[in-house]
Amino acid sequence: MKREAVTATLWSGLDVGLRQVFTFILSIVLARLLAPEEFGIYALLSLFTAIATVISQGGFSAALIQKKDATYMDECTVFWAVLILSLTVGLCFVFCGPLFAQLYSKPILIPLSIIAGINVFIASFGSIQTTLFTKRLQFKAQMVVALAATVLSGAVAIYGAWSGWGVWALALQSLTSTITYTLGIWLISKWRPSFSFSLDSLRALWGFGGAMAAVNLLDVAYNRFYTLLIGKLYGVAELGFYNRAVSVRDLPTQSVGNLLLRAAFPIFSKAADDLSTLRKGLEISVKGLALVNVPIMLGLSVTSHSLIHVLYGEKWLPVAPILQILALSGVLWPIQAVNLNALMALGHSKLFLKLEIIKKLIGLVLTVVGAVFFGIIGLAWFMLLSSIISFFINTYYSQRFLSYGFLRQFLDILPLLSCAGVMAFSVAHLSGWLPVISPIAHLFLLVVTGVLIYVTLCFTFRLEALRVALETWRAQ
Repeated sequence: MKREAVTATLWSGLDVGLRQVFTFILSIVLARLLAPEEFGIYALLSLFTAIATVISQGGFSAALIQKKDATYMDECTVFWAVLILSLTVGLCFVFCGPLFAQLYSKPILIPLSIIAGINVFIASFGSIQTTLFTKRLQFKAQMVVALAATVLSGAVAIYGAWSGWGVWALALQSLTSTITYTLGIWLISKWRPSFSFSLDSLRALWGFGGAMAAVNLLDVAYNRFYTLLIGKLYGVAELGFYNRAVSVRDLPTQSVGNLLLRAAFPIFSKAADDLSTLRKGLEISVKGLALVNVPIMLGLSVTSHSLIHVLYGEKWLPVAPILQILALSGVLWPIQAVNLNALMALGHSKLFLKLEIIKKLIGLVLTVVGAVFFGIIGLAWFMLLSSIISFFINTYYSQRFLSYGFLRQFLDILPLLSCAGVMAFSVAHLSGWLPVISPIAHLFLLVVTGVLIYVTLCFTFRLEALRVALETWRAQ
């Protein structure tokens, strides 16, 4: 299982890494070709698009992965259920276009809603193939298709932005990516549906999948609710700045998180009957995620101004103070997520749902208070507070079921936090001491110095997380 886990993680990491590199480069190019307002307009639909996608999937993908003895009838049932749900949600999305346009006083949201609805429906055709590849830990196949979709859609977006299409460049990028990925996944997959459908199978899968759908719905509503508030309270330009800060923060933290998380759930599900093995897997995941993510987030926080200036230009500099705070909230996200993966693997979907309801209610209150009373910077600080509270909640049941809760996890990552903290403190002070040089050279020196300090400290103090990572790598 260890060898299988390492192989799956490496392919998953390569898949995510390559796509994120192309996405990162694309974001830089588009940010220089398009205005913050155009990104803000497109972001207005992100909350509704994410909700529509979750509803259309119904949590069935997670249910198929978690169910060890899933049959072909189960798979066909899920395929047709997702297809029907996606068609229904897509049509609702199309018909709600005028409401979105009225809400934000942006008539362009009507045709954009039509594109978004079509996008949701097309994506449903490839969901079962993607789920089966993930369950079998076959990330290499997904990588090829996803990378092709990313590159092709990126080329369409750049051409559109260069040609003056404005926000339509972003809309067509998303649609091109979905079409390319769906066609590609069908070509490389041998699985084909039959006209079979079982209500018994649907009910059985819904027992787990329904709760997971509710969890995902809460998650996207919470994570994207800020678009509704900022768009209404402060306008599309401010939304464009905040959304850019979120995107820059999420690029590395989700890359690091998905490196393990895509493989973690199916692997944890296989080990669910052996709690000691599952606990060990969770421990290794927490240490591995913290080893990489903590220094990246702290480094991103202290170099935010230089980074935004170099990558996106002066017109995006209002992003820097927002990013400085949001990066701190990203320190704990992958660790929280891997704890929830362990809880899912044990089959506690309803308990998972209860936890998410509690966290999201707290988070929504903090989001509203931060945005309404303290502005965008206040919203960022309250997001950090929400992240800390969520970490306490997520680790509570890891202690109950696996005897690996908050205190043990905090002690495991404390040496990494200390080394990364020293690194961030040093880089922040170095930034002020450096003589006036070009922005690119300034950023390069800060990054290189930070990496050298962190790596040196990890090897000097022989951190256990580094040792575990090296041993796991050698196991391959």
